[in-house]
Amino acid sequence: LAPSASSKETSSAAENRKANQKVLAAHGLLQVLLPLALQDRVPVLAVRVQALRCLGNLVMEHSQNQVALGCAEVELQRLGTSSNGSGPGVGKPALNVALRLALYATAPEERAAAEYVLKCYCQSNEDGQLMLASTITPPPQSTDSREREEDDMESFGTALVKALVAETEGLPVDAGVRAAGVLAHVIRGNIPCKEKVLRIPLAISVSAEDAKRKLLLPRCMRYLAALSNSGENDYSQETLETTILRLLVVWLQDCPAAVAGLLSDVSHVSTLVALATRGTLKKVYGGNPVTSEVDGAGVHVAGLASAVLGLC
Repeated sequence: LAPSASSKETSSAAENRKANQKVLAAHGLLQVLLPLALQDRVPVLAVRVQALRCLGNLVMEHSQNQVALGCAEVELQRLGTSSNGSGPGVGKPALNVALRLALYATAPEERAAAEYVLKCYCQSNEDGQLMLASTITPPPQSTDSREREEDDMESFGTALVKALVAETEGLPVDAGVRAAGVLAHVIRGNIPCKEKVLRIPLAISVSAEDAKRKLLLPRCMRYLAALSNSGENDYSQETLETTILRLLVVWLQDCPAAVAGLLSDVSHVSTLVALATRGTLKKVYGGNPVTSEVDGAGVHVAGLASAVLGLC
């Protein structure tokens, strides 16, 4: 095995990366990458994915480039114009477009690359994280005839909430869990962000009890409970469960207010205990010894659930 890099080498590599980021940004690389990564007129998936990855690398832990990306807009084709791109465009914040790709893009590699951009934007960027968290508000009630027009005007946080509250027959759609993954980047390592998101309702409430249920933390726990009780046990379910549990691990770390919120309902603890002990060891009676039912995916869920309990 190659020897691990020394701290001096790591620091030197970081300095080189930041110097390259500064030079490339000064020569207009951000303006080149934005249309390739985020505009809806680039037909080649591989080009869009690589441009997204490059965009993330350009802003990673570089405050000036992160600010530039946070202020940037990309021109998208306006609703109702021709599909050949000849119609007038509408400017949208680049981060909003990246979020929509991370949540709804058809190709999984494009979703992953768009989430990478958001992750890199949030790394070592407390002001940017707070800015994104401040846009999280309940989505407005809208009619079907105006829904697409409102989608063009909604903020980053409103789009995130709309995905988080989307449900199908009591279970979350995939976009909702992807939104949980994005939210983990927004709050990671930022205590004010964690506390702010803890208090934001996901929908307009009519009573105090209803308001409590519509907070994000209780909704995450209901997602986990619904998945645990669904009777399914496949890769898709394990992916959904691990994504929500990873969000909880990030959220609870060094945040007593989040721990108190999770422990405020005994059913939350029961759900986590069930996940932590599901598929581990089963006692077979009738003289047979204790046998193991652990599989690779089940271990991940049980381990993350145990980590969440440990943080409490």
